[in-house]
Amino acid sequence: MTAETPSPAATPGLHPYCRAELSRINAVPQLGAWTRRYAPLFDGQRSPEQRLAAACEQFGQTESWQIAEAAIDLALAGLLDPGIREPLPAPTQMERDPWGRDLDPKRHDLIPPPTLLPGNLARPGLPGAIAGNFSGLHRGTADEVQQPLPPGPFAALGRFFSAPSADARLGWAVLLMVCGGLFAIWSVRLQLAATVAGLAPWPRALTMLLIASAINNLVVQSARLAAVRRNTGEWPDFGLMFMLRLVPKLFTSTAGPAERTDEQGRSQILMAPLTALLLLSLLAQLGWFMARMGPGLLPAYFVVQAASSLMLFLFLANPMARRDGYHWLSHRLGVPDLRDQAWTSLMGFDRPWNERPLPSRRVRQLYAGSMILYMAAIIVLYLMFPARLLERAFGGAGVVLFLVVFVFSIYRQSRRGLYQRQSLEPFSVKLPTLSKTTWIIIGVVALLFVVPYPYQPSGVAVVLPRDRAEVRALVAGDVKQVLVQEGDLVEAGQDLLLLSDVQTRAEVAAAEATLRRAESELAIVKTGGAAGEVQLAREKLETARKRQQFAQAEADRLAKAFSRKAVSPQEYEAARGAAAVRTQEVIEAQQQVKVIGNPARDERIAALEAEVFKAKTELAYHQEQLANTRVRAPIAGRVVSEKLLFSRGAYLAVGAQIAYIEDTSQLQAEIELPEATIGSISSDAHAWLRVWAFPGASFDGKVIHVAPDAEAGDYGKVVRLRVLLDDPGTQLKPGMTGQAKVHSHWTIAGIAFTKALVRFVLVEVWSWLP
Repeated sequence: MTAETPSPAATPGLHPYCRAELSRINAVPQLGAWTRRYAPLFDGQRSPEQRLAAACEQFGQTESWQIAEAAIDLALAGLLDPGIREPLPAPTQMERDPWGRDLDPKRHDLIPPPTLLPGNLARPGLPGAIAGNFSGLHRGTADEVQQPLPPGPFAALGRFFSAPSADARLGWAVLLMVCGGLFAIWSVRLQLAATVAGLAPWPRALTMLLIASAINNLVVQSARLAAVRRNTGEWPDFGLMFMLRLVPKLFTSTAGPAERTDEQGRSQILMAPLTALLLLSLLAQLGWFMARMGPGLLPAYFVVQAASSLMLFLFLANPMARRDGYHWLSHRLGVPDLRDQAWTSLMGFDRPWNERPLPSRRVRQLYAGSMILYMAAIIVLYLMFPARLLERAFGGAGVVLFLVVFVFSIYRQSRRGLYQRQSLEPFSVKLPTLSKTTWIIIGVVALLFVVPYPYQPSGVAVVLPRDRAEVRALVAGDVKQVLVQEGDLVEAGQDLLLLSDVQTRAEVAAAEATLRRAESELAIVKTGGAAGEVQLAREKLETARKRQQFAQAEADRLAKAFSRKAVSPQEYEAARGAAAVRTQEVIEAQQQVKVIGNPARDERIAALEAEVFKAKTELAYHQEQLANTRVRAPIAGRVVSEKLLFSRGAYLAVGAQIAYIEDTSQLQAEIELPEATIGSISSDAHAWLRVWAFPGASFDGKVIHVAPDAEAGDYGKVVRLRVLLDDPGTQLKPGMTGQAKVHSHWTIAGIAFTKALVRFVLVEVWSWLP
């Protein structure tokens, strides 16, 4: 063999990726030692250049003609075939049935599948565009550009936004900066709330959202375009697609050049939109920080842009949906049909013919379980929001409309389940008939359906004391002394606080003086007054005036000192009270002079008797106010207050709440049950309570009261029940929350677990009938 010997790649009919059947080499004695040494290099996974490089690394200096000579010798011996062949005989379609039993090919119509499948090393079945499709009916059918556009200007923009996908360190840096930006925004969330308030009215917010969506589409498709160009050197199909044949959007095809690139290139192409959205959100966050204090709508737009980019990133990165995150994960694992493999693994099926290494069954089952939870969450969200809105707006017609749309969407997804570009031919599978074990399981399930079962509706519960009373200040004043602490047991009428009573005592003294004056005037009028008595009354008036002037001057002096914090509040209040008393004495002296100097008349006596009654009433009021400076417990119980500890010296206004008194000798609970479950509950029904503080303990109770009407709750109408609780260990405390069940009646398990469906049919569906 000379140097001019053609290489295998140039030999007609010889595939560049070929494999030697090593198991038969020893049976062909004419093969030379060099051919036997080079034979392992023909494993079906190396190109001629890769084989030559491997030979140089293993055996030293090697020429291409030596590799070509070994290839020709192997081909002439019938030991070299293009590609990789499936082992013979071909394996059956399934190892086990859904019940985990081995299948017998003699009993079942099992057709060995063809060798060309998605993921097969010989020639992988093409899964279509590596980023999936959105408008085609079947997976594996690539979307097509409807209006081509020149890619150059868009690629220039995309090179900037796709840079983080080409450099992992830059990508992680962008992700960390986005997280840091979100933390910084949270620290100034009040400013963010003010910016969000500027989005009103809704047409303005909708306009900004449409603009942000258009920019997201521009950045995502430009980044993908630049990534394809960078990794393949070719221009992919790029242009416009029309959603619903009306709304245009940019689109970069990931079929063709993107499919032919290596694993690293495909990963970068799939990651480009995600990192571009993160970078766009980061730029919008920076823009908001710089413009948040300025006028206009720019700060509000930056908020919408940052939020929409981040939400679109989370949507596309979700590995549970067939979006960029899922396709990136499937390419990294080398399993283009990852979801299908996960589903079949969850059901107990395997594909033994798939020669590409797969993740372990546990990993695939974990992924399938995550998909189930994700789809359940989507269904719950649909039922909570769109379905409820349609039902409220259109009644039964809205529910029917929602069900039609929901079933149609499921049908569309099921139609997308076929790979149109793969080489897998259809084949039939005849599943085994139900075994005896299966029938036993069905019988047990049917028996469980008719087992007697206690129907016990549940609801949110809160623990309450037997009685509760508020402790409030009935008069204003400073707290002079605190006589109890939180948690103390007190009797009804026991003193809890002492308020400052200086001013109140002065008012009582003034009221007493007024009463004495009125009584004296009445006595004088009734008996009449002599000339000497008139003169004496005038002298008393003069003396009272001098005392009043002195007391007022002293009060004014202390008022100035109090404003400079030179005297205590008690001294200032005492001076004010003394001045008020002296003023009242002057008034009384003046009235006495008038009474003594006037002749007695019946009308005058009646007026003075009224003055006496008024003075007695005022005295009783001020005495009661003085008594109210001692804050007392309205009921017997335990003191509950977080304000008592540091309340000394605090000022209390009239009606200020300072504590609670709770009677915890018998605890009770208030339960909110949905109105649909209240019909068969009696007033003495048995109840069970579990609180979050003691999840392992159950507290028995008895219903003592059912509210007479239904009230609005968080999730519809509810009816309140009050239950007396049995708490022998005194574990419960008022205010604890949890869940409670109330015994309604006995029924069979099937009816108990389908009551909600039965109520829906008997009430909601009944209302739809004309």
